[in-house]
Amino acid sequence: MIRALADDLAGSPHGFINPSLYSNVRTQDGLVDIVHANAAAVRVDYNNGVNAKKGTVTSVRTFDFGGLSISTVPGYDNTTGLGVPNGLTFLRRL
Repeated sequence: MIRALADDLAGSPHGFINPSLYSNVRTQDGLVDIVHANAAAVRVDYNNGVNAKKGTVTSVRTFDFGGLSISTVPGYDNTTGLGVPNGLTFLRRL
């Protein structure tokens, strides 16, 4: 979908997009880097999966815990790649 929008904005197809992603887009604020967050989510789930009749269970999940295979670093990482598109700036930089 994003490629189709970028092609439409440019008036022609982009073809092989990797060189553009690693040069124009990455270095000119076309992507937002996903970085480490000291955060967690608290969940309260139903034991029976439907309602609270059989009680609930509470759990905490941390994000991006150091040492895990799923973690982020500044720049490219295997978890988030280059980052996420930065709206119209991304489309114009392609």
